[in-house]
Amino acid sequence: NGALTFTVQNKTTGKYLTADGKLSDKAVEITLDKFTKKDGIYVLEFTDVALGEYEVNETNSDLAGYTLKSTSVTNGTKKVESGKQAVIELKDEYAQNVGSIQITKTIDGLNITEEEFNGAIKFTIMNEAGEYLNAKGETSKEKVEITLKEFTKQTDGTYVLTINGVETGNYKVTETNAAVTGYDLEGTSKTSGEAAVMTGKTATVELKNVYTEQKGDLKITKTVDAENVTEAELNGALTFTVQNKTTGKYL
Repeated sequence: NGALTFTVQNKTTGKYLTADGKLSDKAVEITLDKFTKKDGIYVLEFTDVALGEYEVNETNSDLAGYTLKSTSVTNGTKKVESGKQAVIELKDEYAQNVGSIQITKTIDGLNITEEEFNGAIKFTIMNEAGEYLNAKGETSKEKVEITLKEFTKQTDGTYVLTINGVETGNYKVTETNAAVTGYDLEGTSKTSGEAAVMTGKTATVELKNVYTEQKGDLKITKTVDAENVTEAELNGALTFTVQNKTTGKYL
């Protein structure tokens, strides 16, 4: 209502019309909220105006986040004749300013299953308005977390998520959970980043997690109570397996 403004001038007399039909020697900008919306079209009518040729100019067509298309009609001229109504038709066609955001995630030092990994690491993408972006580019005021399973794993082992059709502006990507059972996240990791999405371009945020596997010591004691059994016999008779039940690996 405040973004679009217009002037209406009688080119014959040089006078300008205000929104309520009064005359002015100086240009008067009329805002869209002075129009009446009918069936999706904004209409402003003047009655009993002086005869002559009238010109309507849209003095401001700028809308934040949008570009005015060249097919738009932002000015027009018509002659008002006695007893008749002259109609000047204007039309604004806008294209939303959108680009793409790409997140690349590099993981070092992690040896867990793909199933565990897909649910372990999560991200949020937030715009300047405090809204969250999902993997499809849809915004929400409620917190939305994106998991690594929504990324595509590249041949070099990195994970990439590209979201197209994103409204231009500044975005912040935050890894909300980097904790993986059995691993420590190193201080050299990068778990957040910012990028500016511009029209027709791809903004990239690069994140990296460096993990160190947590380790400890294992000691096995075995007591054998058997008479007349030699050490040599015991060494070959008794056998053992040692398995990490968490990973399934054997030592």
